[in-house]
Amino acid sequence: MHERKRQREEKIDAQEKVKRERQKNFEESLDGRVDSWRNFQANTKGKKEKKNRIFQRPPKVKMDRQVTRSHRTFSQLAFLL
Repeated sequence: MHERKRQREEKIDAQEKVKRERQKNFEESLDGRVDSWRNFQANTKGKKEKKNRIFQRPPKVKMDRQVTRSHRTFSQLAFLL
């Protein structure tokens, strides 16, 4: 029974040790990450430019067949007869 308790305590201690190590690494790298982000922000503030966007035109409307018939030339109509 004491052995189970001891194993459990060792497991908890190991988990706490890993947690402390992760926290330590996080805090050590925090300054580097913050400095990196601030440098990035400082470099991009003045460089923003508007993008020239070219919009696509919608497709041309095709006229109905009946309308195009009335706009045929005389020579085209003579050929159809």
